[in-house]
Amino acid sequence: MSTVNMRIGIIGTGFISELHLEALKWVSGVSVIGCCDVNKGAADSFAKRWNLPASYSNISEFLEKGKPDVVHVLVPPDYHFSVAKTVMDCGINVFSEKPMCLNSEECR
Repeated sequence: MSTVNMRIGIIGTGFISELHLEALKWVSGVSVIGCCDVNKGAADSFAKRWNLPASYSNISEFLEKGKPDVVHVLVPPDYHFSVAKTVMDCGINVFSEKPMCLNSEECR
């Protein structure tokens, strides 16, 4: 039986991200490859605290260099849609905190 190694990326390093990392450490077959936050200091601190191999403050750079299979979008709700769309436009799967969007227009 082979073990899947799904590469997980984290965007947003606030409180909810701590809960996601705490849960992910118990999941076999996944590795968290890094984090991204608009605040580079917050990203660096989060990566150090969770022993992540990389931290970024630019989403495009994170997606290009980190090459995640799935990204957990853990930013404030006002930014869920724009960040998730950026990730999906790169062909990468998204796990988003709710609400995914703030209005029906964004859902289209």
